[in-house]
Amino acid sequence: MTGTGNGPRGGEGAECGDGAPVAWEPVVRMAEALTAVPGVRGVLLGGSRARGTHRPDSDWD
Repeated sequence: MTGTGNGPRGGEGAECGDGAPVAWEPVVRMAEALTAVPGVRGVLLGGSRARGTHRPDSDWD
């Protein structure tokens, strides 16, 4: 995936709701691990983490 947006491979990183940069490395590692499971075709991140408005105690959707 390429681009110029706020993604792990799309250029500059997004910011959290508090202005801190999003740490994409754990997200990419999690997606790679999940897509390695037989039968899994993709992974979608939703909720506040996808919007960049999560807090340190936010869950993963």
